[in-house]
Amino acid sequence: MKKLLTLLALAFCLNAGAQNFDLQQKKLLLDKPLHSNTRLGGGGYPQPQSLIALYDSIYNWVLDTSTMTWKYLSKTIGISYDVQQNQTTYLNQNWNGGSWVNRLIDTSTFNADNKMASQLQKTWNGTAWIDTFRITNTYDINYNLTICLLQTLSGTALGNSIKDSMTYDSKNNQTYYSEDTWNGSAWVNSSYQSDAYTYDANNNIITDSENSSGYPFSEINTYTYNSNNDIVEDYVQMAGWCSSGMTSQWTYYKNEYTYNGSNQLIMFVYEPCVQYSAGNYCPCSWEICSEEMRGYDTHGNLTSDSVLLSCTNPSTVSSFTYDANNNLITELVKIAGASVWVNSYINSYTYDANNLKTSYTHKNFNSVGTKIISGDSTVYYFTAVTGIKQVALNNPASINIYPNPNNGSFQVVLSGTNGQATMNMYDVSGKLVLSQSLSPALSGVIIDAGSLSDGIYFVSVKTAEGVFTKKVVVQH
Repeated sequence: MKKLLTLLALAFCLNAGAQNFDLQQKKLLLDKPLHSNTRLGGGGYPQPQSLIALYDSIYNWVLDTSTMTWKYLSKTIGISYDVQQNQTTYLNQNWNGGSWVNRLIDTSTFNADNKMASQLQKTWNGTAWIDTFRITNTYDINYNLTICLLQTLSGTALGNSIKDSMTYDSKNNQTYYSEDTWNGSAWVNSSYQSDAYTYDANNNIITDSENSSGYPFSEINTYTYNSNNDIVEDYVQMAGWCSSGMTSQWTYYKNEYTYNGSNQLIMFVYEPCVQYSAGNYCPCSWEICSEEMRGYDTHGNLTSDSVLLSCTNPSTVSSFTYDANNNLITELVKIAGASVWVNSYINSYTYDANNLKTSYTHKNFNSVGTKIISGDSTVYYFTAVTGIKQVALNNPASINIYPNPNNGSFQVVLSGTNGQATMNMYDVSGKLVLSQSLSPALSGVIIDAGSLSDGIYFVSVKTAEGVFTKKVVVQH
C-alpha cells in the first residue's frame, strides 16, 4: 500500500515527464495497458513504423444501451505540436446534451532532448479558465530528470505542493529518489518514502531500498535476472513486522517469472508469505496466490493471458486477435463463473492503411456475460506524417552535421539517399529560420547560418527515404 500511495503521488511527474527511465520497467508490468506512442493516444500495441499520427481531434462516445447507439461524451480539439512533433496543446470539452462545454486546456513545453520541461493545465469554471496544476521539470546535462516540481491550486493561485528529487550514477541509472511536500513555508520530507537503488554490471536494478518515516517498517526489494537480463524473481522484505521487538526482517511476498525460447514471458507466479500464528507475522509460509500464463502466435503476438487467482478476486482469461499486419483488433476478457467462463468486457480497435489506430471501443457485459450493459468508444482524426523521431533504425539513409557545435557555418553530409533533398532549420520555438535544397551527389553541403543568434536549432532534412532531424548548437 505504501508503494501504491507513493506511485499515485508520483503519477503527475512520471506521466508528464515521459521519462525514458522508469523503475517499473525493470520489473514486468503484467497489467501493462495497451497504449499508443502519443500522449493523447490510447489502445492498441504500438507498431514499429516511420509514419505517426498527428491528431487533429479525438471524439469520445458513450453507449446508450436503451437504443444501442453511440452518443457524444467528450472531444479533444485544438491539438498542436512543436517542430519535433511533441504534443504541446489541446482543449478538452464535454457534451452536455445540446452543446459542447469547455473542460480543460493542457499546455506543455519540451527541451532539446524532447523531454517535457513544463506542463500547465487549466480547467473551466463556467465563466473563466482557472489554473489547476503546473509541473516544472529540471534535468541534468545528460537529460536525466533531477527535480519534478508539482504546483496545485491553493486558494486563487498555484502554490508549491510536491517536489521529487532524483540522482543518477555515471551510467545514468537512477540511484536515489526522495519526495518532499510543501508545508506552507518550507519543503519537508514526505511521510511516504525515499528510495535508493543499486544495479548490476548490465544496468539491471538489483535492489530498491525504501525508507519511510510515516510507517513502522521499511522495504527492501531484491531482483534477480537470467543470462538474457530478463527478471526471474523479485521479492520484498519488510523490517519491523514481526511482533517480537518489531525488528526482524520478514519476506512479504515474491514473484517468479518464466520465459520461452524467444524471451517472452509465459508464466508469472505471485507468492505471499502467509502467517499462521495469530498476532505474529513470523514465521510464515509461502502460498501461491496467483498464476498468470501467456500464449503467443508465430509472429510473437500475445494471444492468451490466463490469470488464476486463489487468494482474491475471480480468475480471468483474456484472448487477443490481430489483423494481417499484426495490429491488435480485439481483446476479450472473461471471468470465472460458477462452472463456466463468463464474458466480462471486450475491447476493439481499428486501423487505417498505414496501421495507425483510428478507433477504440470498450463494452461491458452483464453479470452472466450475455448482454452488453455499458460501453464507450474513441475515434481519432489525424494527419499521417513521417515521424521525425521514429525513422527506422535499419534505414540506410542518414545525415551528419560537422562541426557541432559551430559558429553558424556547418556542413550537412547525406548518405544512403538518392535524388534531391530539402533542409529546413528551426529554432526551439518551431520557427523556420532557414530553408535550402541539398544534393546528395555532393559529398557535403556547406550551410551558412552565421547570422543566427546563439542557441539550439533543429536541422530537418526531408528525403525520399524519410525525414531526418539533428540538433545543432550555434555558438559564436
